[in-house]
Amino acid sequence: MKWKSKSSHFYTLVYLAIPVVIFWCGWFRWWVSLCAVLALVGLVWFGWKFETQTRSETVRHPCVVKNYAQRFSFPTFHFSLPTFHFSFLLFLAFVWTYLAGVGGFRPQHFDYFKHNLIINNLVRYNWPVRYPDGTYLCYYHAYYLPAALLAKLVGGLAAVKYYIFGWTWLGLSLLFGQLNKLGGWKLVLFFMFFGCPEAILLVYEVIKSPQTIGYTLTDLWTNDHNIELIQTPGGLAFPSQVGAFTAVPQHALAAWLTTISLITSIVNHKSTPTQPTPYPLLHTPYTIPPTSYTIPPTSYTIHLPPFPLSPFFLLALSLYWSPLVTAGLLPFVLYCVYSQKSAPKKLSFFHSFILSLLIIITLPALIFYAGHLPMHAPHGWWWTFLKDPHQYALLGTFLALGVGFWAILVWFLERKYRVLGKDASLLWLALGILLGLSLYRYGHFNDLARRASLPATLVLCWGVFRLGVAWSKSVATKSLLQRWAFYILHFTLFILPLKHHLRWFTAQPYTAIVDKKIVDFTPYSIHYLAKYHWGEFDVVAQYLGKSDAWYSRYLAPPLPQKTKKSVSVNYRLVI
Repeated sequence: MKWKSKSSHFYTLVYLAIPVVIFWCGWFRWWVSLCAVLALVGLVWFGWKFETQTRSETVRHPCVVKNYAQRFSFPTFHFSLPTFHFSFLLFLAFVWTYLAGVGGFRPQHFDYFKHNLIINNLVRYNWPVRYPDGTYLCYYHAYYLPAALLAKLVGGLAAVKYYIFGWTWLGLSLLFGQLNKLGGWKLVLFFMFFGCPEAILLVYEVIKSPQTIGYTLTDLWTNDHNIELIQTPGGLAFPSQVGAFTAVPQHALAAWLTTISLITSIVNHKSTPTQPTPYPLLHTPYTIPPTSYTIPPTSYTIHLPPFPLSPFFLLALSLYWSPLVTAGLLPFVLYCVYSQKSAPKKLSFFHSFILSLLIIITLPALIFYAGHLPMHAPHGWWWTFLKDPHQYALLGTFLALGVGFWAILVWFLERKYRVLGKDASLLWLALGILLGLSLYRYGHFNDLARRASLPATLVLCWGVFRLGVAWSKSVATKSLLQRWAFYILHFTLFILPLKHHLRWFTAQPYTAIVDKKIVDFTPYSIHYLAKYHWGEFDVVAQYLGKSDAWYSRYLAPPLPQKTKKSVSVNYRLVI
């Protein structure tokens, strides 16, 4: 028996779209919600209707082209998994979700102060969440909305932890399923333990430490050494897969699901040349050919290039999950469209109609975020923040390890084994994005680089896996020294993620652990976050929108009218 799916890509789109629909219906006036939902339904209908059709149209008359709109199609990827294999992936996703602390069944990372408080406010307050000072909860909270809505309907705060756990488990299972399609269960495991070669610095720390080897190793194990090379607020560090999932699942799931869909689309895309016809087809599909030609009785295939609906649809949905991820995803969307040569050379009426639908589903997010309180976050090129030659040396070290190491490895293996072919440009694009993010700092904790790098690191993970498979087949016949170099290299990459996995089984998996569950934040609003970041910066401002924002005045649902009550005056003095 096998578990079958027509299109895991379509299920991924549905998973990403569900919280977006909830957001529109709960946070905007009815006419905005109606327009956005109708636009979304139209896009999904076009994708679902035409994905089951071929991209070529067989006609018996050259002037007739059926379903001209089939140029606007989602890619279809059929796959099947044995029941045992599928059950194993579900179990693996369940274990990862449980050990990462989702729902609070295990110790949680420090970032769950924010997650738990946001979920608490989403369940306790009416939507949109407004506070007594007139501000509103302005955050990319698509990840939290399905669980919060279910808790509002059934179970309340006592049940929301089960809902958020199930929602996260579902998303991670979809991701593991798509990874399995690309590289099998080995790619799933490689993804779980993938990290950057910054672990080399751990060896350096051990060598230069004046303490004993036992004390140094104990310190590396018990303390959270993220290898932030620039020791200022917002050090340079690209998170590992496990590190991103344990701290910021709302960013990680959006980045991974959208990126893996784009990679699958690029890898599985095959261009088919147009078949010649005995007489030239005219410029428009509806022009009647000259009568001097004899219409042959056979059929002819006319290949119509698809409109790049799916990549831009993923980009629009990711905006509601994480605008930072959207910034890192945009270059890959453009590359996907360019590599498939699916961008229309001339916009027709139907092209314009589809683009209008995409704009309609994107505008609510842009208007909603536009009301954000100004944070005055530090931003600029990294060298404007460096103060001494030592910090310049640290920046150079990070560039060498975080980008240069991979560039040399990819260049060497691509040249020696020719393993990636045309897909190598996708890997080089990822390295270019990581380089750009390494040179620019935005936010107190460099949030742009840490979140926008997630799509690029996943592409890097996929590309290095393919390189590693080819390399392993080659070194199997090589000398013992080459085989050991191959194994040591991969083990070095896995040191930091492996430390995260091993510490999951301890009583203190993280250096800083949340001391409050979702229910424990019941008396407090989002302003309670200032308790944990006092003196550093205005941490609460990044979660609030202005009371006089355009969204608050025109697009947010009106506040419910309070019923007037007759009050009898009592002149007794109350002491």
